[in-house]
Amino acid sequence: MRPSGLMWVAGLVVGLAAGMPGYGAQPVHTFEDRAAVGEMDRDLMEVSVPGLEKLYAQHRYTVTQVTQWYLDRIARYDGTYRALLHVDAAGALRRAAEEDASPRDASMASCGACRFW
Repeated sequence: MRPSGLMWVAGLVVGLAAGMPGYGAQPVHTFEDRAAVGEMDRDLMEVSVPGLEKLYAQHRYTVTQVTQWYLDRIARYDGTYRALLHVDAAGALRRAAEEDASPRDASMASCGACRFW
């Protein structure tokens, strides 16, 4: 079994907070709409797992959007902090897209993207 999109993103967040591998991150995507970035910053900056679950259930963001938001932050700040050794941005985005494309379990339909393994 695979971890859910929520659990995968939560793992990414915990990994980033712990300073796991990813140095030298390069931006993969630049948001054109700065208002959308500001909104995501407000929503995701200190989001808890239950808070992220709620955002997914409301279909406010996809797993890919949240993953891209974190990758953009890594690219923006790691040049200063140098906390990460390696960032597999392509792999992260590929995995996020898989989560977005996977069918939702009917028993978890009310939870949106959060499926538990």
